[in-house]
Amino acid sequence: MKKHLKGTRWYLYPFMILLAAVAVLPLIVLFQLAFLPTSEITSGGIWQISYTLENVKEAWTSAGLGRAASNSFLLTIFSLAGTVTISCSAAYIIARFRTWATDLVYDIFIFSMAIPTIISTVPLYIIMRRIHAVNTLWGMVLLCITASLPFAIFLYTGTIRNISRDMEEAAIIDGCNNCNVLWRILFPVLKPTTLTVVLLNMVFYWNEYGRSVFFLQKRRVYTVPLAISTFAQQYSTQWGLVAGGAFLAMIPAVIVFLSFQKYYIKGIASGASKG
Repeated sequence: MKKHLKGTRWYLYPFMILLAAVAVLPLIVLFQLAFLPTSEITSGGIWQISYTLENVKEAWTSAGLGRAASNSFLLTIFSLAGTVTISCSAAYIIARFRTWATDLVYDIFIFSMAIPTIISTVPLYIIMRRIHAVNTLWGMVLLCITASLPFAIFLYTGTIRNISRDMEEAAIIDGCNNCNVLWRILFPVLKPTTLTVVLLNMVFYWNEYGRSVFFLQKRRVYTVPLAISTFAQQYSTQWGLVAGGAFLAMIPAVIVFLSFQKYYIKGIASGASKG
């Protein structure tokens, strides 16, 4: 019976192939635009065979992608460090020292995941102006960490609740305090969840545009998405340069994601099972 049921699932393969084609087609068009001469793009010859590196070179130089990539790198590194440190610490307290207060805080974090970020843009802008954090990378780091904490805490809390307390209790008997228990005993066990948090948020930080366009208005603090957006003007858009910049911007994220993708599903599953 099971073999018969498996045999009837052949109809799913065309559907999956179609979904894969829909996902891959925009990337193919992006690559075509990135390496086609501008004259062929404007004439509609997107499927021509002639290729050039001019779009990529021009995008790198005219948009200042070197400096923008440096800003994005700093934003990503410091935001990841803050997100992992704060969310793991908070999740440990919520999971291991459960009271009505910690449960309330956890519920607030979960509820905040359902609130669209655009709603908080104006209040955040007022706060950022008052603390002189507009047009600063450290201000964007704070915003990125704040936006990422709810889901990161959700994943870490679910994973920690699934881990036996035996190792922690043995460490406490040996004289470890709670801080040492968390970072020396528990944190190494949380490797899959940590990598999941890093992968998800790294892509988010590197590609962050929605808030950056409001809070980073000076060119010296532009991130990669903001630098690429300078090619889109009110009356015309340089699609070749946009595609060339996008191609350069996606390389680091793709490399990191492909390197650690095997931990992604494992971390999501372990964090969501008892979240």
